[in-house]
Amino acid sequence: MTQSKKRLMIINLAIPLIIGIFSAILVNRDFSVYNNLRRPALSPPFYVFPIVWSILYILMGISSYLISSKRTNENEIDVFTCYILYALSLLLNVIWMVVFFKFEKFAVALAVLLLIIIIIFSKIFAFSKISKTAALIQLPYLIWSIFAAYLNISIYAMN
Repeated sequence: MTQSKKRLMIINLAIPLIIGIFSAILVNRDFSVYNNLRRPALSPPFYVFPIVWSILYILMGISSYLISSKRTNENEIDVFTCYILYALSLLLNVIWMVVFFKFEKFAVALAVLLLIIIIIFSKIFAFSKISKTAALIQLPYLIWSIFAAYLNISIYAMN
């Protein structure tokens, strides 16, 4: 791997991880909300979330690296579409965290989460035009988001 490719990989890994840290800082101590809620039987303990999200953010970074490294003049519009969907998914993740944990607006958070799921489907489709691997790497994010929707719906109904 060349020096420029290593740099590109580091940048692509850093972006989602920094955004994840930023969203955690935004909600600060409000994560305690989760422990005080009535939750469904399948809800994991809180410590699972930072572990899963770290893995998902790393996978997102790898996917974005794969997209970045396959950019050509011929696929520039497709790559740009991927970047827009990727940025939108990261932004919506931050919004969901704030709405759910800071403002405790579970119905609004669910609406944001459903939008995230739609964006992930769109992202998988767009990524698949450039890199099948980059698209497949998004599947854990999709699965986790669907599970999060189950939790969000249950928490909304139970609280």
